[in-house]
Amino acid sequence: MENHSAGRKPKATEELVLSVAWELFETNGYAETTMAEIAEKSGLSRRSIFNYVPSKEALLYSNDACESFVTAFSAELKKRPKDESMFDSLSQTLKTLTPEFINLPTMGNPGPQVLEARQTDAGLEYIRSYWAEKLRQVALERLADDPNAQVKARFVSALVAQTLSELGAIVRESGGKITPVKAAAKVLEILYELFG
Repeated sequence: MENHSAGRKPKATEELVLSVAWELFETNGYAETTMAEIAEKSGLSRRSIFNYVPSKEALLYSNDACESFVTAFSAELKKRPKDESMFDSLSQTLKTLTPEFINLPTMGNPGPQVLEARQTDAGLEYIRSYWAEKLRQVALERLADDPNAQVKARFVSALVAQTLSELGAIVRESGGKITPVKAAAKVLEILYELFG
């Protein structure tokens, strides 16, 4: 049995907050679940929950899964020849990481309520911004010696953001007939058709 001095509750972890949120989303629905409920069930105050997550939309995604993909993407991109064009390097990196990319929409094994909430405008905007910023940083590392690194990295982030937007749009427009995994495969196919 744990001994908590002065009656203090143990500190919550990001993983606990995410787990609690997903449980509440699946039980009550995403829209119906409040940050206050998530905080209370996690043993946090309404204000302190924002020390763990920036928004309710952030609770739709596992940081571990996101960071794992960013790390893999960065490692693959660094392996590409320095004299190769950025687009070719990005294309080859995505081809190498196709299985991981295709699984991004279902990362963390979410339930149906979380998957549905990921397809809302707010859910898509959050993850689009997240990926754009992370992959802008990855591109900046690759382009460190380029005098136009900042501009090129922003183009990379815009392409990534649009790719994720299209993925969400395909799922939503299909009325759920196309799964996120199939939508990711379709987006990759279209990108290769356009730029490959």
